Amino acid sequence: MKKVLLSLLGFVPLFAIIAGVNVYVDPANLFRADIMVESVYDITSSGKNANNVSDYRDRLFVEKRILDMTAAPENVVLGSSHGAQIDSAILDGETFNSCVTGATIEDVAAIYEIYKSTGLLPKRYILSVDTWFFDENKNDNRCELYLGEYYERFVKENVDESFSVNPSSKNKDHFDFEGLFSLSYFQTSAYHILDGSYVKFRTGAVPADDNSLSLGMVKVDGSYVYPVSYSCADTDTVNLRAMTARDGVVTSLRDSGGMSIGKRELFEALVRSIISDGSELVIIES
Repeated sequence: MKKVLLSLLGFVPLFAIIAGVNVYVDPANLFRADIMVESVYDITSSGKNANNVSDYRDRLFVEKRILDMTAAPENVVLGSSHGAQIDSAILDGETFNSCVTGATIEDVAAIYEIYKSTGLLPKRYILSVDTWFFDENKNDNRCELYLGEYYERFVKENVDESFSVNPSSKNKDHFDFEGLFSLSYFQTSAYHILDGSYVKFRTGAVPADDNSLSLGMVKVDGSYVYPVSYSCADTDTVNLRAMTARDGVVTSLRDSGGMSIGKRELFEALVRSIISDGSELVIIES
């Protein structure tokens, strides 16, 4: 037994190195997510664009910005990152883009419920709809994790009054222990140390005005500007991405489980509620 314990103790330094590198670099903001949310919120609330923004808990950012509003914007954009570039320059009137990464129809209903809870209803909702909104197999738990109370309230008021979200899934302050000791995350983190790009992740969000210098920018109106290296990629890079998507078949189509009756009912309830509020609804396909 003593030999086994001594053998296990021999791995402690290795696990410590893995955890230390993962936390220090943290390229996907698994451990600094709340700090990034606060910095993006503070910068955009002050009237500046927040640059150097990558993966972070954008659902919490959207919630904070909506609850901070004193007047309803004329236009509100709802949907996934596919609609995140719709900004005030494209639409006529003051706009706040409330799109979040990988949004499901549950996310959209929850974010709509945040607006309704404030009593500040916009003139117009622009809803960017993805095919996976209605997919039986699309079960992303980020809505319940970060926006569970709003989603539960919407469903109770509009679909099923007996519905409730599992309390264990509503944990905005969860710590990612899996990511802490993840070998794949360690490889990514180590790569960024070797090429020097880890500095970007350590810096966090910074104020900026020039979209042409975007390293991943959340603008004052909530819209997102992709990094220049991504949005202005050369032809060969774009062709490679297209080939990869074609050969792998787009995930949302490959893993489709067909139309979900429950998700369709949720979508219909959302449409009815928006119209009953007196707001206009514009639906676009992502």
